[in-house]
Amino acid sequence: MAVEATGDGDLDDEGLPKVGDVVGGKFTVEGVLGSGGMGVVLAARHVQLGQKVAIKVLRRDFAASPEAVSRFLREARTAVNLQSAHVVRVMDVGTLADGLPYMVMEHLTGTDLSDLLEQRKSLPVEETVDYLLQGMEAIAEAHALGLVHRDLKPANLFLTTRPDGSGLVKVLDFGISKATEASGDGARDARLTATSAVMGSPMYMSPEQLRSSKNVDTRTDIWALGVILYELVSGRFPFEDETVTGLCARIAADPPVPLREHRADLPPAFEAVVLRCLTKDMKDRPQTVGELAVVLRPFALPEAQLAVDRILRIGGPREARQGVASVRGGVHSTTGFADTVGATSQATTSRKGRLTTPVLAVAGLLVAVVLGGGLFVALRSAPIPVTAAPPASVTSLPSQVAVTSAPSPAAASVSAPPALVLPAAKAAALPTPTPARATARPTPTTKPPTSDDLLLDRK
Repeated sequence: MAVEATGDGDLDDEGLPKVGDVVGGKFTVEGVLGSGGMGVVLAARHVQLGQKVAIKVLRRDFAASPEAVSRFLREARTAVNLQSAHVVRVMDVGTLADGLPYMVMEHLTGTDLSDLLEQRKSLPVEETVDYLLQGMEAIAEAHALGLVHRDLKPANLFLTTRPDGSGLVKVLDFGISKATEASGDGARDARLTATSAVMGSPMYMSPEQLRSSKNVDTRTDIWALGVILYELVSGRFPFEDETVTGLCARIAADPPVPLREHRADLPPAFEAVVLRCLTKDMKDRPQTVGELAVVLRPFALPEAQLAVDRILRIGGPREARQGVASVRGGVHSTTGFADTVGATSQATTSRKGRLTTPVLAVAGLLVAVVLGGGLFVALRSAPIPVTAAPPASVTSLPSQVAVTSAPSPAAASVSAPPALVLPAAKAAALPTPTPARATARPTPTTKPPTSDDLLLDRK
């Protein structure tokens, strides 16, 4: 699909539609876009709308195989079910007059990453990660639906452009994708893939896929993504041999060649991510494309950072998705993403605590002032108790009564409390005291009484 042909090429030899033929009564063939192992892609245009499309037709020698036809149709179903902008849109399917199946897809202008690598020999880390993250959005959605691609490679990552001119990667060829049990199509896929069948491109196949294409899961795509990362930044493969048999033996048993032997300027942390994808034991690889996206985040361009969050929302680890959905969760995850989110939440809470402390102190002071003021008003409004004491004298006044108490000898030197003034009505209700006998008492200005004076006083 990288180069559009202007002639009919070998269409006559294949028995395929020629330039000018109308396919499905809607699309006029204009040339050949590309040719693959199982099919040929034609350039065509809608008769009435004038829209350019690509028509993929199954080769005649494969059309006789029910298994090949089933895979061809499954590619169309898979593409229709995937809603990602990074998957080629399928518009229609049908069969030619002689029974050859075809599918109508969106027309892409650009080049695949294999041709791009051939032109440039190697790519910068940031650009490579950007392309891979875009493709991983489509793979994350496929995995979420229970599909394993099984044939990821640079030739199946097509680089086109968005309307604004920026690069857009589309994932091609879900023809040999495998349905897992979670998708509900596992039984049908088992019929299409024999236990001993080996499908895919050997350079990008995981050790478990070399043993059996049937018994693989999404982690075989993680291996292929690691090989693609390795190849795009170095122009080499992690496992190389002159024969396919030797290559398969190296993939199954040998460690990959260290990436920095080919490019010493690469960050060691990036090499560690790539080599982790290429571990023989599936449990030691990143378990999801979401987990791989998180560890690739430090090497991504700023505009590619949002792709990581989208991948996590589509099909990342459950803990990481919870971390994205709720920042306050602080959920722990093996990817570290949720831990980072939780740390951010704790830091925010700490800042709020430092800002809230003086506010709480001021609020507490205001409450204390209000309570104190209320207590003061309550005390002011409470009645003053009157302590009964033998009054010394009562002097009647027209409107009020003055009641005074005679001080005791012991309190003679202490000033008497102020007189209590009561209204006349209340004073009238008081019992009339008996007048006390006048007794001469020393005043503070006289000399202290002698013992004889005290004795006379008692008599």
